[in-house]
Amino acid sequence: MTDSFAELASRIEAGVAKFHAALPVALAEAGEIVKLNAQARLGHYQAGWPELTAETQAERARQGYTANDPLLRTGALRDAIAVRVAGNEAAIGVSGDMAVIAGAHEFGTGHVPPRPFLRPALEETIEATGVTIARAFITALEER
Repeated sequence: MTDSFAELASRIEAGVAKFHAALPVALAEAGEIVKLNAQARLGHYQAGWPELTAETQAERARQGYTANDPLLRTGALRDAIAVRVAGNEAAIGVSGDMAVIAGAHEFGTGHVPPRPFLRPALEETIEATGVTIARAFITALEER
């Protein structure tokens, strides 16, 4: 229990400092939630995704891959999704060689229809990521 406004202000100030120290871990945890959701989308048709063309399915099968698992051949795109935390920001995405492929699928090109997987993953997990960060804030305020 707090006896004065000064003591309350001091506790809040200390809690905020603890939260800032804990924030990178909370952001990494929240980022992992989004990452896992995005990875789970690959290989399964999502709402609005067009069917792979018969030609694409035949080519995949010819190369030894499953014919109709969209955005999943070797697993390289799935495995390239990563979380990066810097300061008070988290980025979930694909870098390096797979970034061009991810962008082509996320937004589409003249020949490839869009099959977004990162943006819907963020939209679907926004509540869970918010709870993760809020929990870190509450924990920081409660610690003495």
